[in-house]
Amino acid sequence: MNNRVSRKILAVLTILVLTFSLIACGSKKNTVVGAWLQSNSSEVKDEYTFNADRTGTYTNTIYSMSTIDFTYTIEGETISIVMKILGEDTINSYNYKLDGDTLTMTIDGKDVAFQKK
Repeated sequence: MNNRVSRKILAVLTILVLTFSLIACGSKKNTVVGAWLQSNSSEVKDEYTFNADRTGTYTNTIYSMSTIDFTYTIEGETISIVMKILGEDTINSYNYKLDGDTLTMTIDGKDVAFQKK
């Protein structure tokens, strides 16, 4: 009987260790959440800010620092951003990848790198 109890306790402890290990690994995962700045010249700067609640803002200096709110979804390696422009929903989908503090999105067939602020 004691052997059965010991096995059950060992099984529960093993499950707990595995669960906490998976949680710890998940917390280190790269995420788009945060502010990302791209500068392709001294005058033009694009900035995306992605919030954890799947909302965000886009700012572009070429349009007098205009800021546009958006929502986004991520499916696999594709990020889809929905912005309301002139009262209409505009959806843009980009392939993306994260490498440390660099977010690269393929925009109009070109890889565009953004640095985390």
